[in-house]
Amino acid sequence: MAQFPALPLWTDAYLADTKHLTTLEHGVYLLLLIAMWRAGGSLPNDDRKLARFAGVQTNQWFRIRPTMMEFMRVSVDGLSISQGRLSDELQYVRDHAKKQASNARTRWQKDTVPPASVQQRHSESLNSSDAIPLKDKETGDATASVWQCQTDAPTPTPTPNIETPNGVFPETGVSGMPAKASPGKRKSYPDEFEQAWKAYPTTANMSKAEGHKAWARLDAEDRTAVAKAIPGFVAYCKANPDYPPIYFERFISKRRFDGFAGTSAAAEKVETRADWLKRLNYARDTRRWDEANWGPAPNRPGSRVPGELLQVGDGTGWLSPVAAAA
Repeated sequence: MAQFPALPLWTDAYLADTKHLTTLEHGVYLLLLIAMWRAGGSLPNDDRKLARFAGVQTNQWFRIRPTMMEFMRVSVDGLSISQGRLSDELQYVRDHAKKQASNARTRWQKDTVPPASVQQRHSESLNSSDAIPLKDKETGDATASVWQCQTDAPTPTPTPNIETPNGVFPETGVSGMPAKASPGKRKSYPDEFEQAWKAYPTTANMSKAEGHKAWARLDAEDRTAVAKAIPGFVAYCKANPDYPPIYFERFISKRRFDGFAGTSAAAEKVETRADWLKRLNYARDTRRWDEANWGPAPNRPGSRVPGELLQVGDGTGWLSPVAAAA
């Protein structure tokens, strides 16, 4: 049996981050998480082994692998994979178990007496008229050794604070659940990183600590480039709601921010579904299409209008403002 048999699962956060998965992908993802938890936080980065862990054929695994790997983090040497939130929970459980063992060890060393003395004192207390009831004693004799301490996983970290507004923590993902928790004092980060982290579309599965490690490896020029690229990436995610944001550390380490460099200034101009519907409704009423700003009219070469929004006859007889004036 695994050292930590209980895998904490934030159901709200899980559903928020996996709503785009198919039934098969849900099953594969959960089996990988369970196997990863039992294995100590990571699995070998081997497609055949991962397919066996997930209980699917190798060809099935290769089809869904890109989707699954969006949730995973590959080690620096490329030999293993892990999952950010699971690693944080596992570390919390380990720290909790060590604390329990340390407390038991302290009690054991302080209060332990030879077995014969324990039996002798017990007999004396039964025969004594002034014996102190156990419930009235300040402390009792330790009866457990270090190896007898339980290491079951505690309540998933951290326990919700009902005094916070709406039960929401300061650092949360899109699901409203804590993005990261660490035992003891919360770790502080540089202001420059904090601003980038808050601007990035994070989810509860993302590890802030791992994101900071990747950030710390950048030079000043690249950090500036990341900060400028984030608004463009946020706009891209809003325009493509089915696209799950990648982990912040992968956005940095894989230099995904290079692809969004220079898009920040035009972030507000990203054309969304609502924008196209507004333009189409205007054109249907007025029979005019602003090609200078919207590109070619529907059903014409180079048109950027999403095909699923078009109706029969859209674009036919529509004039641009310049042509209409002529």
